[in-house]
Amino acid sequence: MATNQRRLRRPPSELGGPVGTELVVDPLGAVRVTACLHRGVLFDVYGGEHRGRAVALKTPALLRRERGEGEDRAFCSLVHSNETNVFGAREDRTELVAADLELRARLLTVEAQRIRDTEGAWNHEVIALGVWDPSAGVLEGGPRDPLAEPGRHRPVMVMPLHPGVPLERFDARARRELLPRMLPALWDALGRAPHGDLSPRNLICDLEGQRFVLVDPGVVLSSSRERREGFGLDESLTLFTTNAEYYPLCCPSFDFPPESSSWSSGSAGLLRFHLCNPMQMKEDVQELEAVFPYELRPGWPTPSDLQALGVMLYTALAGRHPLYGTMQGWDRPRPIWLERFTDADLGRPPKDPRWRELARMVAAGGFAPPSRFDASVTPQEDALCLALLGLRVSEREQVVALAREASAQQHE
Repeated sequence: MATNQRRLRRPPSELGGPVGTELVVDPLGAVRVTACLHRGVLFDVYGGEHRGRAVALKTPALLRRERGEGEDRAFCSLVHSNETNVFGAREDRTELVAADLELRARLLTVEAQRIRDTEGAWNHEVIALGVWDPSAGVLEGGPRDPLAEPGRHRPVMVMPLHPGVPLERFDARARRELLPRMLPALWDALGRAPHGDLSPRNLICDLEGQRFVLVDPGVVLSSSRERREGFGLDESLTLFTTNAEYYPLCCPSFDFPPESSSWSSGSAGLLRFHLCNPMQMKEDVQELEAVFPYELRPGWPTPSDLQALGVMLYTALAGRHPLYGTMQGWDRPRPIWLERFTDADLGRPPKDPRWRELARMVAAGGFAPPSRFDASVTPQEDALCLALLGLRVSEREQVVALAREASAQQHE
């Protein structure tokens, strides 16, 4: 795998370069910021140094900017009800969340807790969760956020700056080799704690695939508000931060301790962790019950995380997404599970005809094997990929054996 060194894709030039600002992070102390690693709609990530240790700092974005290709979104399921009517909406609320600093602070707080709860299973940790004053130093040039006023502190999560690079920086051939090699260890890591936002961007690995780090887990927040004055409506809001490209079918699922169940957060109302049922797809959608015969057991990844691994492998093997382009009317920005999630909240069967079309497609033979689009894909790689996508896994040892066979065939 020494050739991986030559197969790394360069990151966009605008994401690098020295920044040269020293931040005072309460309670950590002075952190020297050396580079901008990622600019997003909701959060920015910076590289820095604290007492000789390389660190990464994640904080709500200072500048208003357009959403990039493949960037995470904030998907919203909103249900209103009164004595005579129930109606709902499923929306991409990313821009709305980007304008709410308190809500982004909550997202960061929950993310930090999720990482800590893994107890190192993802090879990741939180050094500190603190605040900094953006009026004391400018991280980036350009228009300033109007919220960056003196005394208005912003949250910041300080993490180790891990060696290695995101999987998205490798070309398809390298990802094809690395994913089967890492799969048994990924299975165990995800079995310890669900992630909810797996993507090549959030999987950092070394050039040989010997070590990986899972970063940037998905977050689900839920709010319930009493009758809105003048409207007589009860309101229930559930917000998911994830990537629909890797979670197109199964609702991201999370597991939180009951004692961390609620808090107040300004305009977001009363927020609490939403205890998603990991098997919601299987329980709520009768058409798909027989299609995804996955029995979740202690220590196993959730269906949505396992399927996300399948999407990652499929795109590396076939050079295309397993669903996009195969269904009429497929709406890339909004995942199908969001439709079903809102329908379930409304207490009605799924109305979106794509559910039935999807059930027929998968039941009739499922996903097209990657070898249909790339003749170099081996039968062993096909078998591993389709087992993950179709959730046709009966034992951990089955995944280990399939991954080992796929890796062995690559080197023959």
